[in-house]
Amino acid sequence: PVPIGTMIRKRYYFPERGKTSYAFFDETNQTAYLGMNGEYSSRAIVATEWKDLPQMVMLQCRHGGVYREIDLNTSFSVRVDYAVKGAYVRSVLFSFMPINQRRDSSVPWGTGKETDEIILTQTLMTGKSLLTIGAHAPADWDGRAILTYDLHSTGPGTWVELTAEGI
Repeated sequence: PVPIGTMIRKRYYFPERGKTSYAFFDETNQTAYLGMNGEYSSRAIVATEWKDLPQMVMLQCRHGGVYREIDLNTSFSVRVDYAVKGAYVRSVLFSFMPINQRRDSSVPWGTGKETDEIILTQTLMTGKSLLTIGAHAPADWDGRAILTYDLHSTGPGTWVELTAEGI
């Protein structure tokens, strides 16, 4: 795939270490692999930090399993945390389904808070989705951001593979 920028680092978060869900990012093909494995309720999450991101990124999505609404955290989303002058100041969550307002979508990086805006992207799970990253960025955004891929409590056997491509 066409690179989307310059990757600075990968970030992993394992809030439920004892469970069999998984999350991995392969930088050779810019693909995030997330899955619940045999878990009903778990969180699979991985993030990549970038500089020189474009205004738009194309996401190619493959998924499998039977997605179920397990609990208030059930979701699949891509979160973008924007940096301005070295500090993360704003975050946007792209999701294919409405998010329960009581859901915990915080992560230990970026702003470290709940997201500032939620964008429903119906095509996120149907093949290719255009993420309009620049349209939701703060006015003085410098092209640095963290992309977080998050699969949360979607039922056993569900998985998703996301490949980010530059346009």
